[in-house]
Amino acid sequence: MSTRQRAAHWAPGDVIARCFEVLAPLGEGGAGVVLHVRDRRNGEERALKVLEDARRSEVPREVRLLVEIDHPHI
Repeated sequence: MSTRQRAAHWAPGDVIARCFEVLAPLGEGGAGVVLHVRDRRNGEERALKVLEDARRSEVPREVRLLVEIDHPHI
């Protein structure tokens, strides 16, 4: 399934992994889809990136890059 098909797949009200309720799609790219979700465990809203299977091997590199970000608005 292509990324574009995946973005159309997620709709408000869908639940991912029994903990995240989809509020709206935020964007899509080559690696996957970013969704606005509500954590059903604590009610917090956040962005959730859903990766295509072929991109999952890139997760450790992306996590290392995100840890290095130091900005008051992120």
